[in-house]
Amino acid sequence: VAEILAKEKEEDRVTRAPIAAVMGHVDHGKTKLLDTIRKANVMATESGAITQHIGAYQVEYKSKPITFLDTPGHESFAAMRARGANVTDIIVLVVAADDGVKPQTLEVINRAKLTKTPLIVAINKIDLPDANQELVKKQLADAGVLPEEWGGKTVFVPISAKQNIGVDKLLEMILLLAEVEDFKANPVGTTAGTVIESHLSKTQGPVASVIIQNGTLKISDFVAAGAAFGKVRNMIDEHGKSKKIATPSTPVRITGLSSLPEVGDILLTFSSVPEAQNKAKLAMLTQRAKRMAYKTGISADSENQQLNLLIKADTNGSLEAIEQELQKLENKDVVIKIISKGIGDINDTDILDAESGKATILGFHNKISPQAQALAKQKKVNVDIYQIIYELTEDVTSAILDLILPEVEQIIIGEAKILAVFATEKSSMIIGGVVKKGKIDLNKKFVVLRAGEEIGTGKISELQHNKIDAKEVIEGKEFGMRVSTKVKIAKSDILRVIEEKIKEKKLRSSAK
Repeated sequence: VAEILAKEKEEDRVTRAPIAAVMGHVDHGKTKLLDTIRKANVMATESGAITQHIGAYQVEYKSKPITFLDTPGHESFAAMRARGANVTDIIVLVVAADDGVKPQTLEVINRAKLTKTPLIVAINKIDLPDANQELVKKQLADAGVLPEEWGGKTVFVPISAKQNIGVDKLLEMILLLAEVEDFKANPVGTTAGTVIESHLSKTQGPVASVIIQNGTLKISDFVAAGAAFGKVRNMIDEHGKSKKIATPSTPVRITGLSSLPEVGDILLTFSSVPEAQNKAKLAMLTQRAKRMAYKTGISADSENQQLNLLIKADTNGSLEAIEQELQKLENKDVVIKIISKGIGDINDTDILDAESGKATILGFHNKISPQAQALAKQKKVNVDIYQIIYELTEDVTSAILDLILPEVEQIIIGEAKILAVFATEKSSMIIGGVVKKGKIDLNKKFVVLRAGEEIGTGKISELQHNKIDAKEVIEGKEFGMRVSTKVKIAKSDILRVIEEKIKEKKLRSSAK
């Protein structure tokens, strides 16, 4: 999403609502604070109770919106971070005045520093007799969070979520910090959002809660989020009301997906279901490669990937046979590294060696003790035991292929010459021409050539032949089309139309 935002022109960006996550230690009052904010907003707007839990909700304070992540939780926050997503603009750190800084408090502080997310401290439960705000300030200062009044940069707001004391001041400080940070997005730009929750509904199938971070999501948009794809069938807000559009910072629950996306998956829009499906398939293969890389202790993005193995067999003869078979799998993309090998059953030492060496254990004609099995589960070490050597080499081959990131091949399916330009809009054009080679297809990407030089790219969003909608136009036929592009296409330009296909993965032999 950050890459998409970076590509948007500054003049196209407008101020959007800040997205705040309320976090803190267990029982310090996070849920109560969110409930108090939500109920106060419902009473103020007379819009009725929030009937749908969609993982986030929007409130208005002094006519300005703020989006709150409803149940970010530390696990969901970590899941989003692990997948490279950062939907949170501001973290509201709730610390109980009667309990002080606790382990999860420090965890939130570390996450804020790691992600460079602005922090506001809400010292809660100030109405309790044993509340000690000064002690909390000192503990936080020791943890590197210095209050403004002590010469630091962090706003501290004393509150009682239960008694609704200081909550208005907290909302005011969130809006003030948002004004300073100047959060912006382009509502007519590339649509992108982050999945914050997902579940399987008996009546609606896969359901995902999404916060839009750029562009505008609309009903019937073709989308992909991680390995899921589809067409947006329905959108509802936290009040259970249907929405036709969702603009930046708006949380919505959507239906129409092929499967459940994961928390932290980035939702993008496409011009057709096949294009969305292709993106989802690519994401699925990439995710699979990264999961396997994580399991075997390798970075799936590194140039020299390694598959780390620890091998135990029943005899020296078996061990030699396995090594010979693995040598046949040597390839240019993934290095097979045997970190340790030995004879006998798999024991605790093997598990600890595999953990430190980030390896998968392969056993052959042997066993693993119950104690070692329990340790492997605890240490998250993968252990596979085989009776047939062919099955072992098959699984290692699959692991190698999983580690190789998929390649997308661009195939030229046709070329067209532009004969006329009918209309030029902000990010699209209406043009006409004739197919000179092959064919052109609806929803396909193209490269624009002028005097033999590439000058830009685009996508065919509408296609007609003889003023009738068409899915393709073949060689020698004339056409009219609407294209999405940032290039000013001119008469006599050539459009080279391309099709993207995921290449089948194969082992590339490292033999000279």
